[in-house]
Amino acid sequence: MDIIELRQLCLGVLHDCSGPATEQLRRRLQCASTPQEIWMARCDMFQLVASQHCQSQAATRINSLLPAFSGWLPERLLAVV
Repeated sequence: MDIIELRQLCLGVLHDCSGPATEQLRRRLQCASTPQEIWMARCDMFQLVASQHCQSQAATRINSLLPAFSGWLPERLLAVV
């Protein structure tokens, strides 16, 4: 998996979210140049999904990203939400 695929996976987490905050986060993800930058946006992704859906949906979506980041980041950073 490359950074483009990581970016697309994360953008997919926001597939049914809308509004200015969503667009700002999408731009941030599209401009991220490292897996670390993308991973650091996960709290914002969680907050956005939780505010437009629910916390359990947000946790499910964020946790589904963990396997994609394995090998890109130290395992200690890949904690389940």
